Amino acid sequence: MPEEEVLPKLTKIAAWLLIIRGILFIFLIILLPLALIPIKGMSVLKEGLDFKLLYYLNLFFPITIFDIFLILPGVFVLKKKKFAWIIAIILCAINILLIGFVLCFRYRALPIVSYFLIYLFIFILLIFDRKNFFKVAK
Repeated sequence: MPEEEVLPKLTKIAAWLLIIRGILFIFLIILLPLALIPIKGMSVLKEGLDFKLLYYLNLFFPITIFDIFLILPGVFVLKKKKFAWIIAIILCAINILLIGFVLCFRYRALPIVSYFLIYLFIFILLIFDRKNFFKVAK
């Protein structure tokens, strides 16, 4: 029986990071409205905090909208599909450009820098290991 070729380590790490980013986005969308519900007539938000929360929602929603689409390419990259690798590269590039635009021209916020670095890291992992991935991909 021929031995099945193993997915390269860097590609595996990048695929899992894609899946985790997508799942975190889903939890953010589900849990954030629950955090805003008042409990027994008391507001969960303190004075001034509601403005900051709306500011960050306005800031992050356009950036993280692509995160939900990262789960499927991550899963299919783990299954060694070439088209998923290409889609993952395109989505990471779009996020890097979008976040770079927001960083340079609109806001100067530390959480944005962390988003930028995460996508840059995933993009670099996928690009550096592309030759090994295409050797084992279907």
